[in-house]
Amino acid sequence: MQAYTVASGIIVDEGQVVFVQNRRRNGSLDWSTPGGVVDPGEQVLEALGREVVEETALTVAGWSPLLYTVDVDFIGRDLTLHAQIFVAQGYAGSLHIDDPDEVVVDGRWVGHEEALALLDHSPQWVAQPLGHALGSILAPSGATASSGATQWRYDVTGGPGGFSATLLDGPSSR
Repeated sequence: MQAYTVASGIIVDEGQVVFVQNRRRNGSLDWSTPGGVVDPGEQVLEALGREVVEETALTVAGWSPLLYTVDVDFIGRDLTLHAQIFVAQGYAGSLHIDDPDEVVVDGRWVGHEEALALLDHSPQWVAQPLGHALGSILAPSGATASSGATQWRYDVTGGPGGFSATLLDGPSSR
């Protein structure tokens, strides 16, 4: 069984959030917030800081408590994914895309409506929880984190040619 831990960061400034476009192994493109796989021996927030710098050239001053998690079980593929998502608490630098892994191919600051439109092309297990979180983070009240992490769980069938995700647990399933 391959089990990956992924960290992702939501970086917000003046009602906009950083989104990056990822080129997948099958050549497809989708959008998400920056982040990536936690390497063996790395701490989650250490990996997140490294990934954000590599993908965006932004340096984050600190991270919120855990905002939400996503657990994905890829049925029939002996693969699981555990994602932990945090909100940046300050950053320095200017957005610049030059990913050494050549996965991130574009990036931009987007408002709430554009973020939701870009997520239409992302996997459900990315789009649904992130869209839910952005609803409160980018709301006029300016909330940056909720009290207590929200948990999302999905079963995914299919392969790179077409995935089908089933939400097992999350705010939308209650």
